[in-house]
Amino acid sequence: MTVKFEGGLLAIRARAVPLDEILAAVADAVGISFVGAEDARDAVSIDTGPGPVPQVLSALFSGAHYGYALLERADGAAGTRPARVILLRQSETLPQRTTGGSSGPRPPVPMPDQAMPVSADAPGVRQQKVLDELLEACKQQGCDTS
Repeated sequence: MTVKFEGGLLAIRARAVPLDEILAAVADAVGISFVGAEDARDAVSIDTGPGPVPQVLSALFSGAHYGYALLERADGAAGTRPARVILLRQSETLPQRTTGGSSGPRPPVPMPDQAMPVSADAPGVRQQKVLDELLEACKQQGCDTS
């Protein structure tokens, strides 16, 4: 794997490398941080750049099943490179609803007094944590969050 950042342009060359390893190399080369990349173990092959950081990251994430948000620097250096990139794992295809016949009885839906405990590692919990961080970072930069 090769990651180069020269003259404000990023280039990535990788063959079947886990996404989190590519992101760690990009973070080191460019000086940006990635939030939500802890579980990004998908193997990625890419040969892109040199180009602007947002364009190269877009190419990287386009085939990796991740949505992302680029947070620009608050110091007026917007457009050169993002300060932070927040990743959200895109869900796989949703199960198709069937019409007509029943496939048997459905289990009861837990009522509030029967709430099931949720692990802090559950995908929805992790995504909510990332979204909360994104909202907080946006507020710090003066975004309208209404």
